[in-house]
Amino acid sequence: MSRLDRRTMMIAAAAAMAGRATAATGRADLRRLGYDALIYLLPIYEMAAARARTLAGGREQNVFRHARRLADAKSRAVTTPNSDTLYSSAWIDLSQGVDIALPKTGSRYFSLALMDAYSNNFAVLGGADRIGAETLRLIHGGPPGRGLTVTSPTPMVWALARTYAGGEQDLPGAQAVQDQVRILTPTAANPGFAPAPPRSDPLGVLAYGQAALAANPPPARDRAMLKRLAPLGIGLGRQFPPKDLSPAQLDEVRAGVAQALADLKVDESKPVQGWIYEKPDTGDFGRDYLNRARVALTGLAALPLSEALYLKGAGDHPNGDYDGAFEHRLVFPRGPCRRPTPSGR
Repeated sequence: MSRLDRRTMMIAAAAAMAGRATAATGRADLRRLGYDALIYLLPIYEMAAARARTLAGGREQNVFRHARRLADAKSRAVTTPNSDTLYSSAWIDLSQGVDIALPKTGSRYFSLALMDAYSNNFAVLGGADRIGAETLRLIHGGPPGRGLTVTSPTPMVWALARTYAGGEQDLPGAQAVQDQVRILTPTAANPGFAPAPPRSDPLGVLAYGQAALAANPPPARDRAMLKRLAPLGIGLGRQFPPKDLSPAQLDEVRAGVAQALADLKVDESKPVQGWIYEKPDTGDFGRDYLNRARVALTGLAALPLSEALYLKGAGDHPNGDYDGAFEHRLVFPRGPCRRPTPSGR
């Protein structure tokens, strides 16, 4: 069992017993709470940070912005982007319902992934199922529309559309599909989102994540974890850092956060026949806070297994390097591809 897998079990056990503890006492307790707080809050911190970067300079919310060229080695907006995909992105404020025009794509691959504030894909439109032109009503606790309606778990949503382009000669057709992807309701004002503190500021990361949590209530399934983190001022109606923690105690929290970030950077994945696979719950994480945090650290926009497989070569050597001595091939069976069924859900 890997160190991170063991840590997952420890977090789950600690959350289950959270009701027995009423305060954080002792250096070890505070370090563990700082560790677990970072694991839990990192995804919402990263989502809020990405929104602030994108909307810097007063750019409006509820507007799709289209990347018109195919990604190359210099592309950094999306982690490990597809080289045959055009991306369209919008940060959506659901204080009121939003209507989104979906394109008619025919046989061209198109998907619109909708991610909540905690980086979970709560809906993917199109994709392997394809779609015809229609209007999507996206809401958060409001009345449904007449047709296709999707309810978001949080008022903050990242909408990321992917449109297939078969090379430079196919760009006009792919761009025409992008032009059909638009938000029909009025744009939302930008209240001036504060830029995120760097990860090198552990307490700043937790404070920024807690502020985003306060504006985007977490799901009921997180109740046990939030009860455990309550002594740190993490959760609805709470304030981080709490006033009753001394500077020395906050130093222990910092140490726990730093250790969590260091552990997340250690890739303990085991290759299978030369390939490293993502976990089955990637993109729709449930209570797998550790995998959610790991993905948030390396790239937020991960589709669920029902839509995409994320593979990387394991390399010819233990350090991941290649020397060209072996071929690494990914082979698909002949015939049409079928939509995969996620396991463990």
